[in-house]
Amino acid sequence: MKPAVIPNVSMKKSPSKSKTLSPGFRVVALGGGTGLSTLLRGLKELVIRRTEEHASATRPISDLAAIVTVTVVASSATISAIFSSPRSRT
Repeated sequence: MKPAVIPNVSMKKSPSKSKTLSPGFRVVALGGGTGLSTLLRGLKELVIRRTEEHASATRPISDLAAIVTVTVVASSATISAIFSSPRSRT
């Protein structure tokens, strides 16, 4: 088997292409659960608040987005109780 080829990815800060955003990092967070919630709570403090504000060491993020996944965990008995029709008594 050939080893996997890992592309060379640049981690340099690139200016935003949108005219409404000040140059800075554009951040997208993926996932779900408590960890993502905690991460986003911290990152929102680093986002530029106004379009006329420029990125700085205290607020380096110009755009923050999140794609959040949610799952419902239930036992098969719970699911059965929710979706089954009541049985008639005879």
